[in-house]
Amino acid sequence: MKLIRYTYALLLVIHCSFGSAQITLPKNELDDKYTPNASSMFNNLVKKAYDENSYIEIEFKNVAKFCPTLLTRQKVFFCYERALYKGLVGVGGIGKAFGKDIFQNAFIASGLSRFSDGSSLEPKDAMATASYLGSSPLLHLGAKLYFSGTAFEEAFFEMNYRRERIDYLLPQLINGNIVDGENDIQFKMNAFSVGFGFTSVSGDKNNFVHEFFINFGLKSFKFTHYDFLNVQNPVTLKNELTYRKADDFLSVRILPSLNIGYALGFGW
Repeated sequence: MKLIRYTYALLLVIHCSFGSAQITLPKNELDDKYTPNASSMFNNLVKKAYDENSYIEIEFKNVAKFCPTLLTRQKVFFCYERALYKGLVGVGGIGKAFGKDIFQNAFIASGLSRFSDGSSLEPKDAMATASYLGSSPLLHLGAKLYFSGTAFEEAFFEMNYRRERIDYLLPQLINGNIVDGENDIQFKMNAFSVGFGFTSVSGDKNNFVHEFFINFGLKSFKFTHYDFLNVQNPVTLKNELTYRKADDFLSVRILPSLNIGYALGFGW
């Protein structure tokens, strides 16, 4: 009988030990020290976005964004992003120039795009003297890959393509030379770039998206060809150096191009 009682008592102690092991105890200092951060590569939990008080899971797959830094280049730009697969995001955007892109024009006017034959209007001379006339929509296509494996979380790599056309009016005189006849000029841009950025979320529902980015790439331009001619003035019968619009376009490349900015968006 004693053996039976001892055996029963032992089983009761073991049962109580297992039961108490299921009780959740308060976290201690060692738990906090050796538990991986929720965004760590060593944590196999669902990736979450950081909030001031806790980690909130990112649940949205769509983002609409506005890029306020492009206003400094006299352009408005909006884009839509869609999470596709494990951190891969597709991007489409549209914008519009409402004035001279002063940074882009300054780069061209620096002389890095100069033609050597001297028989055409130099792009630097055109951009330095022309006034804004109009523009086509700025079209943007791109893709992003988030290193965390979760869309819209932390650091990413991106590839982009953009195209637009901006129209200008030339003055009647450029460097003391007459612009004869038509004086409109078009600059058609194609741009390819790669870069890196960082995304974070905020707001009561953690669906306001903040993005900082830097891109490097190549821009190519086609612009209206103006011949530089020595033409006889029919009144004075003297030869004058004159710019006259041709029927074709010239091409120039800017390498490298640099774009740094910030975008604010809303996710759903």
